[in-house]
Amino acid sequence: MNSSFIIILIFGVLTLLLLIILYYINKLIIYKNKVDNAYQAVEDIMEHRMDTMDRFINLIDTELETESSLVNRLEKLQKEYDVRKKDMKYIKKTNKYLTELKALDKVYPKLKNKDLYKLLSSEMDTNQERIDYAMDTYDKEVAAYNNYISNEYIAKLKELFKFPDYDYYKRKK
Repeated sequence: MNSSFIIILIFGVLTLLLLIILYYINKLIIYKNKVDNAYQAVEDIMEHRMDTMDRFINLIDTELETESSLVNRLEKLQKEYDVRKKDMKYIKKTNKYLTELKALDKVYPKLKNKDLYKLLSSEMDTNQERIDYAMDTYDKEVAAYNNYISNEYIAKLKELFKFPDYDYYKRKK
């Protein structure tokens, strides 16, 4: 065999090896982007829920002066939002306060008759359903990502290129 054939063969093998590595890196990037997009969907819905909660607080504040303690707790919760929005305990605490907020119509029937209350209450229910769906989607994407990186060669590529680790929301159904 002549030396130029050997050089071309080595170059071809190295090129093929590089293409295979790039394929797996690209696939890792795709999984990472899916997880990031799913997480962003949760963030967007949480942001929308906070906006709805703000409108709810304003309604309660103007209609029911006696519920100032709940309004104060909700306002404090809103201030914590930017710092703690990724914390599952925070999400559970938010859900608890929203349940209290929605229960006010049982104590104050006149509130239940307000069109804005009905609209906001419905919007809060829809937001919660969307959050649940988005969190489930995020968990599925994390599972797919974690499954993909369970291969030892892919795990080495992940470490080499410093891809992040992702964790589930760990919600109880």
